[in-house]
Amino acid sequence: MTENLMTELSRLQRYASALHGLLQEAQAWSPDRAQGTDGSGAVSMTVGADGLPVSVCVSSDWNRRICPDAFATAVVEASRAAQGEWIASWIGALEREGWQAKADRLHASLDGPAGASGPPPPAFRPDLAGVRPRPLSVLAEDALKEFGAVEKLPPPSAAAVQATGRPAGGRFVLVLSRGGIVSCSADPGWVSQQTPDMLANAFAEALATAREALAESPDAASQRAAGTAGQLTGLFTEAIALLSEPRRLTGS
Repeated sequence: MTENLMTELSRLQRYASALHGLLQEAQAWSPDRAQGTDGSGAVSMTVGADGLPVSVCVSSDWNRRICPDAFATAVVEASRAAQGEWIASWIGALEREGWQAKADRLHASLDGPAGASGPPPPAFRPDLAGVRPRPLSVLAEDALKEFGAVEKLPPPSAAAVQATGRPAGGRFVLVLSRGGIVSCSADPGWVSQQTPDMLANAFAEALATAREALAESPDAASQRAAGTAGQLTGLFTEAIALLSEPRRLTGS
């Protein structure tokens, strides 16, 4: 029984390692930049490798294309268009590289034969020195509790953390999350008096402030998930220590 458990555990470890590599490969194909423009052509946005805005370009004839009170809406629209291009470019790259087929084969391998035996990858070999595992029944009960905690965590939200930039005395306000621009507002009277470069500079200032604040605001939900992951890692290490000494199973 113990040998079968170790074989299955090693198999799952190899699967996890391969999945990690596959996800890294997908990330490597994400585009460095993408651009999008609002429907009027007044505002063009560039997003970076993280999908967040990095710069904006305001057309020299923006005031012929839109009214001042529509400028903030154009900023949001251009941002969403750029993100759409970023996602489309990423999906296209993954399709060209056959990434989905690789993912399907990896998933199918979990239902196939266990494959060649051998020690798990070094990254999955926990340090068992000093580990004093509790009985298997106790570990199982704790593991069920921790997995239950994971299921109860709220789904991760890219907009869970938001940050705001307010240049120009608060007459231009940009709200940013890790998912992109949440909202934008601008005083129409102030907008009507700005040149394209002034508007772009105001956006850049707001973006820099919001990005900095966003970087310093960890997602509380992610912190809770990380804590639970740590608990599961500890239980996993105990289980390995227990299974490595079969005689202890008799007392479980």
